[in-house]
Amino acid sequence: MPKVTRPKPVLLPELCKGCGRCIDACPKNCISMGDEINQASGLIPVVIDMDICNGCGLCITACPEPYGLTATGFELEDPEHLYGEREREAAVPKTVPDRTIPLPQCEPMVLKGTYASAIGAVLAGCRHVFGYPIT
Repeated sequence: MPKVTRPKPVLLPELCKGCGRCIDACPKNCISMGDEINQASGLIPVVIDMDICNGCGLCITACPEPYGLTATGFELEDPEHLYGEREREAAVPKTVPDRTIPLPQCEPMVLKGTYASAIGAVLAGCRHVFGYPIT
């Protein structure tokens, strides 16, 4: 099977917002923040060192701009296939059971039109609304 070379990403500086997502996605650390402001956009685009770039395409996937980083003529590789599963540092959230707050009979409040303000005050932890007790 002949070896296929992947094309390097093409950066369009006028479309780059300098968000840095491609910097975080690059496994070779070949992308860095630029030093010059782009005159067309007024933003600082990133700079790619093409000598270090291996053409994996992860920066293109991470770029939020549809045409900021582009490449054509090849299929992107699966990052887990190339580099293994990424190490996760974020904690896994624990599930919390749902709870309800018991409320008193609300019919008088609905008739007076103060139901919404009373519920808001009760949920906020207040026993009084504008100095008046909630009854």
